[in-house]
Amino acid sequence: PPTPFDNHIVLQGRGDGLSRIWVLEVMLSNQQIDSSPNITLSVIKSSMLTFEEDAYEASVTTSHYNTSRVRVEYSSLITPSQTMSIDMNTNDVSSAIIIKKKNVVNYDKSLYVTHRTFVTSRDGETQIPVSMVFRSDIVGSIIEDDMPNDVPVSLYGYGSYGSSLELSFS
Repeated sequence: PPTPFDNHIVLQGRGDGLSRIWVLEVMLSNQQIDSSPNITLSVIKSSMLTFEEDAYEASVTTSHYNTSRVRVEYSSLITPSQTMSIDMNTNDVSSAIIIKKKNVVNYDKSLYVTHRTFVTSRDGETQIPVSMVFRSDIVGSIIEDDMPNDVPVSLYGYGSYGSSLELSFS
């Protein structure tokens, strides 16, 4: 559902199997036509929030109507859950303020890298998104299709008929 703000509307949806968030900058105008109010909503600018990692889950959390900042809950395969406040005038996720962050004891995010690719299904047309996590010390050889034969793999996931497994840290 759309989330209304004083000068913005935030929309949530899916694209390529990932959650997406769009920010619309809007303006209301009120004109009298034949002594009846005529309210018009105009979209001034629209943009999709872009996040640093290839595979993630993001959703809008509670925010106040009269603000220029939206709160987003974010998690990825290598990033524990965090709540960030993003300025809707710039939509710059890299300068978001982290309000809350899940602390995971003895976890070092820099030891891991996430990668997202697409695999063609048996029908030869449908593109299936595949998200992977690698130790950062072996990621170069894997991404370059020179995967060593002795790399352990754990395969987990599901997605069909519009349903997908959310990409979150666990």
